[in-house]
Amino acid sequence: FGNDFMKKQQFIVPVPFPEVVTQEVIDVNRDGVQEVVFVYTNKKVGTRLVAYSLQGYKIFESNISDKQIKTVGVSAGDVIRNGKGGIVVSFPENKKLKVILYKANGAIFHWFYGADLQVVPESVAVRFSDTGFIYGLIHNGAEVERYTWNFIGAFVTHKKMSVPDGAGRPVAMNGNGTVIAFGSPKGRASSVAVLEDGKTAATAFSAYANFTGGTGVMLIDWDSDGIQEVVVGTGAGGGPHVKIFALDGALEGEFFAHGPQYNRGIIARAFLK
Repeated sequence: FGNDFMKKQQFIVPVPFPEVVTQEVIDVNRDGVQEVVFVYTNKKVGTRLVAYSLQGYKIFESNISDKQIKTVGVSAGDVIRNGKGGIVVSFPENKKLKVILYKANGAIFHWFYGADLQVVPESVAVRFSDTGFIYGLIHNGAEVERYTWNFIGAFVTHKKMSVPDGAGRPVAMNGNGTVIAFGSPKGRASSVAVLEDGKTAATAFSAYANFTGGTGVMLIDWDSDGIQEVVVGTGAGGGPHVKIFALDGALEGEFFAHGPQYNRGIIARAFLK
């Protein structure tokens, strides 16, 4: 894998002292070209959604909330069902899980409250399937809840699941909600756990020996064979070592995203080649 991942482009985002909450590389307008989409927050602007081309040109910037929100899920989807793409975002607001659907130009198409929240979630994830269903994930401690809504926000299903021992945030979900991957927070061993529908037990494995800075995870069909893989990056204080695992924990590939002196961790995000 290593020779295929030379750094092609980098750019600086002109935002005053941002905290990046989450980041994805996704095809926003379904034209076959990926964009960099991220959510950032600061006291001046609240929480914002921004999309850039891979060459560093801003495509749009939209408001999520006037408040600073630290727990946000984001993914691409054909939100209007017209083949022109869009973005779906989920986050906690007023003790509920709010879901916003944006058009490909950043304009809000629709929003709804999808679930009641007893506490602010540790992490959330959201996916918009090609069949028009929205899958929302809410993770708190030893429990994770998966919701399904249709594309206008009507409730379809709800399922509670136990989080595997040793697993924690961050959490990732595949496009139809049938696979959930857990990373590990700072201070724990670099464990990764995978829950799959139809299996009674989770698959757990260690991504980096003797590293306790946490791990970030992403689910993606890395090699376009129709089967999901887990992309893993190190947390704060870790090196630029990115690894790709099969769902059973077998190592399928690895590469270094920065030079050997880099030690600020890697946000594990991937896109189809």
